[in-house]
Amino acid sequence: MTDILKAVHDSVAGLKNAGLLEQSIMNEFDTLCEKTKTEQLPENQATKPTSKQSSQK
Repeated sequence: MTDILKAVHDSVAGLKNAGLLEQSIMNEFDTLCEKTKTEQLPENQATKPTSKQSSQK
């Protein structure tokens, strides 16, 4: 989870813990965060050159 997404998630969890957010909404938010987490590329893949880029050097 990115630092920003973790901070937002922690804030939303705080709202839930304070009684300002229903559990069902927290569950939906957790699901969205999990989808985002699984859709992200690993950091080393995002900057790793492809074989085509490597051969052009």
